[in-house]
Amino acid sequence: MIVKFKLFESFSEPLFKNESKLKDLLMKDEDFTKGEICYGITNIGYEEWNTTHKEWRYDDMLRWITDEFGKVPRFCVLFSAYNGQVCNGGHVQYYDNGYASARSEGCFGNYEDCEKHDDMVELFNELDLDKLPLGQKAYDVMSKFEVDLDDEVEQCGNCGGNGEAECEKCKGNGTEDCENCGGEGEDSEGDQCSECGGSGNFDCADCGGKGSVHCDECGGSGEYKTGSRVPDKNTWSRLDTQWYEINDEFMKQLNIYLDTLTLDGEKIGDIVELARQSKKYNV
Repeated sequence: MIVKFKLFESFSEPLFKNESKLKDLLMKDEDFTKGEICYGITNIGYEEWNTTHKEWRYDDMLRWITDEFGKVPRFCVLFSAYNGQVCNGGHVQYYDNGYASARSEGCFGNYEDCEKHDDMVELFNELDLDKLPLGQKAYDVMSKFEVDLDDEVEQCGNCGGNGEAECEKCKGNGTEDCENCGGEGEDSEGDQCSECGGSGNFDCADCGGKGSVHCDECGGSGEYKTGSRVPDKNTWSRLDTQWYEINDEFMKQLNIYLDTLTLDGEKIGDIVELARQSKKYNV
């Protein structure tokens, strides 16, 4: 059950720009017609990207929708990216795909910040979204997401992570054939080899009979630094769980909040109903 609430616009600057144009575009959007206002607004940006500016990156689209339509559309795009990415693959995916970073250049970049995420959290506060029934819980999760970078460490492939590599001289056997008897243990006359005492081999001189040597690739540590700086992603799994518990209900509350805002002189909730009726009667 959704808790009933009503918020009022009391902001020092306009929440939207080019309101008539935005209204006209939203009236045609399928998600907006269903009352999914946040995604409906976000779709405007992606539609422009996919149909008119295919050379854009995410940064370009976000800049465009902010310049064209204002603060609330910017928040909707940022939040939709956050919610969609986290619900699909956790905060790790959100980070790896670059949506949180100031430098959102595509998948699997070596990002070192979460400036876009911080911007979203700041807008969350500006829009008083912490006053929604689940607003504080949502804020608690989002505000705890941060990038604390450490040197990336990977297991050494040469030694499998144990610090010891196979001895090249004996191929891991730990022994070498006796040169005097060729490993037979007997001389040419059939007598016991005097060099190896009949065993046919000796402990490998390089590894001392162990079959392995100190790994030169990793210095015996079993791991090496890749040169990249990465966050401790293990700590993000707790945030994933907390977000999954509230995201569906919070999205409903966010859309009810957006219902109360005014666009082009009308409450957005009334525009949604108008769009629904227009679709129903194929106007």
